[in-house]
Amino acid sequence: TIEHILSAVQSYHPAEVRIATLFFKKEACKPGFRPDYVGIEIPAQFIVGYGLDYNRFGRNFPDVYIESEPKKR
Repeated sequence: TIEHILSAVQSYHPAEVRIATLFFKKEACKPGFRPDYVGIEIPAQFIVGYGLDYNRFGRNFPDVYIESEPKKR
């Protein structure tokens, strides 16, 4: 998690630490947390593509796809 990474980096006593993210799910974060730099804010849904995968599926997609609701029959 970002908290784990932040803790490890801060153990080196840097003068400053900034957090950047390409995709930001506001609903999935602890209240009050916001990265310093956000590429795009997205809904709290699962995404694949552009290096993000689901059980190795979708990682090599050239674009990002968001899960959709199953069609009701």
